[in-house]
Amino acid sequence: RLPDHGASQNATLSQQSASKDTGVLGRQVLYRVGADRWVNARVVQELPGGLCRVEYDADGARRIDTLQTSSEHLRPSVAESLAGKGFSVRQLLQFCAAKLGEGKLSRRTTTKDVVRDIVIPETAEHQPCYMESAFMQSCGGPQRANKL
Repeated sequence: RLPDHGASQNATLSQQSASKDTGVLGRQVLYRVGADRWVNARVVQELPGGLCRVEYDADGARRIDTLQTSSEHLRPSVAESLAGKGFSVRQLLQFCAAKLGEGKLSRRTTTKDVVRDIVIPETAEHQPCYMESAFMQSCGGPQRANKL
């Protein structure tokens, strides 16, 4: 049995990392263990009262902390966060057809051109992710990757 280092000061699991259908159990997260130190952690147990336990390695030892289920001390891992911002082949084809029709794509268009001329202008004011743009929302919005 691993030691429990007790409830961390006001640490909780962010709303972004809480799953709507399966809870937080098994989620990979980033856990703040110091003022500016983050480590990879995994939610290993859900507890009554809005608490969970996270397991992580720190200073060469495996540790477990008990936390509330919403906090600035936990964040979804980068991979977990990006996995929910994918798109389907259908959405890609809809994007290409629409942007070809607008004259923003051609056979010579590079990825750099798409980012500079389409993605950045369409996300500059309101959202950090193109999948949250009005156009992509009209095509079904962000999709969770089911194949890598």
